[in-house]
Amino acid sequence: MPALVILGVVVATGVIVARLAVAEEATRKTRATVTGVVALVTSGGMAFALSNLVQTGNPWAVAGITGAFVGSTFAMVTYRHTSEA
Repeated sequence: MPALVILGVVVATGVIVARLAVAEEATRKTRATVTGVVALVTSGGMAFALSNLVQTGNPWAVAGITGAFVGSTFAMVTYRHTSEA
């Protein structure tokens, strides 16, 4: 369970830093895309590492599925809750 908390903190920190790096003039779609890609990469990487540590399933499959779900979810939430610039 602590590993999942660490995973969440790492993904959230990466998303916050990426959102700060996006220009204020960027569209909602651009901000959502950046957020989704960063969440996909960070969650996929952390899931891959966690899967290797505990030897559960194929680490590439775990990372791909986790990254796709987390990345798309972060992108959708960002798009819906961001006002147009």
